[in-house]
Amino acid sequence: MEINISPVNFAIRLKELRENRNLTQAELAEQLGVGVSTIGMWESTQRTPTAKMLLKLISFFGCTLDYLLGYSNSFTPNTQPTPYVLSNREEELLSM
Repeated sequence: MEINISPVNFAIRLKELRENRNLTQAELAEQLGVGVSTIGMWESTQRTPTAKMLLKLISFFGCTLDYLLGYSNSFTPNTQPTPYVLSNREEELLSM
């Protein structure tokens, strides 16, 4: 399954969310367990995140996937975040 990501919309939203939390790229990278260069590449549209990382990002920022990808202007924060555990089949599909 492929997720259609507009790198420009995603980059704008990611930077906006990061700055609204007053986080540097390095601080966000540490929180997500990725390198600072990864955040820089996402924000400069050189790369897009994996589906697993998108789940981490929406959980971290408490926003919807549609908002993060720029498909919606409604942030709609999660009022009670619940961890999402991937099934074995979902893990298998994401690794393809």
